[in-house]
Amino acid sequence: MKSVSICHAPEDRERARELSRFIEVNFGFEISLEDSARDLPAAVERALSANFAIVMLSPASVPAPMKREAWEPAFVKAPAEYGTPIAFVLVENCPFPDLLRRQRFFDCSQDFLAGERALKRWILAHERGIPSAPEPVAAIEALAPLWLEIVDQPGSWNDLAPVVASLLEHEAREDFEAVLRLRCAGRPLALVLGELGHALALKLPGPVDENRRGLAWDCAAHRYLLIFDGAPESMRDALNFGGRSSVVFTPPTERAMPAPVAQISIGNVADAIDYALGVLPHDPEAGGRLGARIVLVLSEYSRYAEADLVLEAMQRAGGSRMEWVARERAWIHELWGESVGIPGLPPTDATQLPLFGDAEWIAA
Repeated sequence: MKSVSICHAPEDRERARELSRFIEVNFGFEISLEDSARDLPAAVERALSANFAIVMLSPASVPAPMKREAWEPAFVKAPAEYGTPIAFVLVENCPFPDLLRRQRFFDCSQDFLAGERALKRWILAHERGIPSAPEPVAAIEALAPLWLEIVDQPGSWNDLAPVVASLLEHEAREDFEAVLRLRCAGRPLALVLGELGHALALKLPGPVDENRRGLAWDCAAHRYLLIFDGAPESMRDALNFGGRSSVVFTPPTERAMPAPVAQISIGNVADAIDYALGVLPHDPEAGGRLGARIVLVLSEYSRYAEADLVLEAMQRAGGSRMEWVARERAWIHELWGESVGIPGLPPTDATQLPLFGDAEWIAA
């Protein structure tokens, strides 16, 4: 587990605790509070053994101007030597060395929460290996309650207007490891979970319930923002994974008329499934040929729950090759009985899925 050490004066302990709670709820890091005991440079040197060091500056920790030879070794040279990211948090104006503003410096003296948010983005940028924005995200009135409920901490929000969801999607990208938005209206849960798993680069070869547990496992350990567009009320409990991730639902909407898909790939397989499920009841043969190509693509990525969904729709619609469809469904269910998609178990080898023996029927 990664660690953060917060150096503070005894008088600033409550602020240090507040900051530690904010970091812990967003990252799950181990937090230690390093009392400076009137010797801030010495406390900072001890703090550098953590993965991140945070130095709180106030009249209590810096009561008088410090000589450069006293603070530079601990504040600048030692962090560079040890490779420990260090941040300076101004709690209240004090005679701190002005050169620290050239370091990673966060002014929390006017708005402590805004400073915490900027500090969180700095830590997250280090975790993601990207440069962090030097300034906090501008305050936007429509997003203010969302920031408190789902950005500063894990949480969920129902029926957010799509235009506000788009604003949140843009403004909050630096506050999460990943921001993902998925279309849910008219789509079965198996398809939504499959699309989410693919977006997160997770292999989820099991049935719907097992795939959901695999996603919940991953969301418990990561700070994601998941925006589900048009999800019905009946689907929301299944998509609210909990853990460290935050979830937003826009209002339920009607299923849009699916458009045909010419070339099927993993990138557009969800749209292809939408179209196939609409065609099958009216034209089992054409829908069956499309469904067969979809299952081939899904099998390459071990997305068997969605393959089974399409095969079941083909089976209900009837048409030719029902014996093959039944055999493929039976194989998938047998596979689930032997190996399911729970993290920690060996992943299923997608190449085990039998290919279609009648290539002419698929291509016709």
